[in-house]
Amino acid sequence: MEDGEFTFKISVENEIVRSFHLIVEENNIGIKETTDGLILKLSAKNRNNSETTKDVWNYGEYSTSFNNIPWNSVCGWNNNTLVLSNGASASINIAPFTNRVLQEGLTIEIEFETALIDD
Repeated sequence: MEDGEFTFKISVENEIVRSFHLIVEENNIGIKETTDGLILKLSAKNRNNSETTKDVWNYGEYSTSFNNIPWNSVCGWNNNTLVLSNGASASINIAPFTNRVLQEGLTIEIEFETALIDD
């Protein structure tokens, strides 16, 4: 996260339940994001549907295949996220569990957001 002042909002069904004012400052702990030992990192930050390479999302030897994405505001890059709706999908050519996961361990971090969920 960048330094600065932010508003952290918790919402349920598009209604803000609680809002917090946050001040983020650099600290002396020295924790920085690292890519040491990282196998795959894909980020939607600053991506948009008007890019000439909007359908290219690679990291090292790994690449993403996109299916049924019209690249518009409801399906594609939107607000620093990849929105997949109406049957659209994305596949990444990685099989993280084929190696020595039981012996060595593995950490996987994926950020998901859902919206407009029907009963």
